[in-house]
Amino acid sequence: MPQAEDPGRSDPLTGQIKAIDDRLAHIESRIEDLHDAEIQRDFVTLRAVCKQIDDAWSIANPLPEWSAAAGALYQLEARFFDRARQAQNAPDFAVDRFESFIDAALLASAALVSVRTAMDDLNAAQIAAADTVANLNSLTNRIGILELLETRMRNDMALTLAGRIDALARHRVESFAHVALFRAREDQVGSASHTISYLNRCGYSGRAYLEKLRDNKQSPIAIMEYEQT
Repeated sequence: MPQAEDPGRSDPLTGQIKAIDDRLAHIESRIEDLHDAEIQRDFVTLRAVCKQIDDAWSIANPLPEWSAAAGALYQLEARFFDRARQAQNAPDFAVDRFESFIDAALLASAALVSVRTAMDDLNAAQIAAADTVANLNSLTNRIGILELLETRMRNDMALTLAGRIDALARHRVESFAHVALFRAREDQVGSASHTISYLNRCGYSGRAYLEKLRDNKQSPIAIMEYEQT
């Protein structure tokens, strides 16, 4: 028997979608070559897929929409992580560009884990969360204060000695902040895998869990929340 629409879900949670839009706008603002058609297209697609996930909560059978979204998110996450690797390996490594692609990949991953959870496919959600942990750790786990300091100081060689000393003090503060955020991301992303595992062990519905988040006016995508720079 078809399930009736829940009238309480008839209106999209516009505040949640705006929060996602704001996050994407912040990420986009830090990427200098956003005019690149492929990068721009992926951001547009990510924004549209996040809205698709949210809108599907209001229909009687959201599973086809969520399944399509999951396929798109898997590819988006992979492409953003690939761009982060390219940025990391570039001769002129720019930490802001690197972090922006990391943040975009994590948002795609958060949406992917959430939509798999909403579909009550907790095994797939667990695998997606674990893959994200592995990808993130492979990119940021080896980056420490020394590595960032050396990278930043290489760009200061044209300065006078006094200028380099002033820059060093500033770079130390910035490097400590960046590394703290790297570690925070790793911990927070890892917590998603733990959350899904706990739901699975308890036999609790992933969809019911996300319903509770929505009832509390939290976005389901917040299941893998992390700090932004």
